[in-house]
Amino acid sequence: MLRIFDVDDTGDAARVEIRIHSLNGTLLHSETSAFTASGYLPADGLPFAPSSIEIPLSVRAESVRIDIIPLTPDLRFWAYASITNNVTQHVTLVTPP
Repeated sequence: MLRIFDVDDTGDAARVEIRIHSLNGTLLHSETSAFTASGYLPADGLPFAPSSIEIPLSVRAESVRIDIIPLTPDLRFWAYASITNNVTQHVTLVTPP
C-alpha cells in the first residue's frame, strides 16, 4: 500500500502523479490521484489530520522505484509504502531517507 499525506492539508484540490518503474526503467504503473480529507477533527485527539491518498500496489516485481510528482504548485507531501508478506503476514515499511 502506498500512502501519501498532504502536509499542509490543502484539501481535495491537491493532486499528484504516481509512476512506478522497474529498476531497469520499465514503466509498470502510472496514475494521477487527488487527496481526500481524512474525516478526523482536532476534537478526535489529533493535532491535525492531513488529507491523504492510499493506493493498493499490486506490482509483480522484486524491486521498484516510485516517483511522486506534485501537480499542485507548492505542494508539500510525505509518503511511505507498506509491504505485507502473504505467507508470514510480516509488514515492512519503506520510508524516505
